[in-house]
Amino acid sequence: MITFQKKIEVLNDRVLTLNKKNVDKYEESSLSEDLGVFQQIDQDINIILNKITFFLDNDITLNFNAEKFEKALSLIKTIGKNFTESRNTESIKKGTSFRILRTLVRDLNEDLPRELESKWQSKINSIFVPSNPTNIALKMEPTETNKQILENYKVFYNDYLTFKKVPYDKKNAIEKVNQIMNELKILTKKISLVEDEELQVFIDKTTSYEGASLDMFTDKIKTWIYENNLQNKYFIKKNE
Repeated sequence: MITFQKKIEVLNDRVLTLNKKNVDKYEESSLSEDLGVFQQIDQDINIILNKITFFLDNDITLNFNAEKFEKALSLIKTIGKNFTESRNTESIKKGTSFRILRTLVRDLNEDLPRELESKWQSKINSIFVPSNPTNIALKMEPTETNKQILENYKVFYNDYLTFKKVPYDKKNAIEKVNQIMNELKILTKKISLVEDEELQVFIDKTTSYEGASLDMFTDKIKTWIYENNLQNKYFIKKNE
């Protein structure tokens, strides 16, 4: 499998070769078609550059040589600009076909989100990995204070989900993520969880894939469920 960096190298080599071609007669019939192809490439390049800029502005190190990638893309734009403004087939470099470049740029544009999203996930996970509110609700003491704190927690957790997908359209994204994570950390500490060991084991099992077995449904567990009006939270299910 060709790596993203290798694809950048191929694009870079192709652009440099294209830029060194000698001036020769260009077929008039190809001019209009190649201008259209370049316009398509230019749109993809703008999208790519905006995405890379977002990461660099947020001081996130990428897994590929962003500088070389940006230079190659900028050179394509320069060649295309000269090509577009010239309109003189006698002064256009022979072999200035944008078709191969279009294929290479589109391929990179399709692969780029996977490259960037993995780095973004690593970045925000390094700050804090918040628990799902549903899991917290099952493990906390069901007091009114806890319930209010949990409602506030849900607001910031929804903000976290919004930023979990790379927010290319937002400025100071990392700063905003840090604020959200700090609020979630503070609220997490404020919520008092069930301390009884038997209850903890029961809750952990009910939130796991296997679930809790019937022999764990003791009198203490039953009392806790009914005292806290949690009857509708737990169900008996037969495993195949």
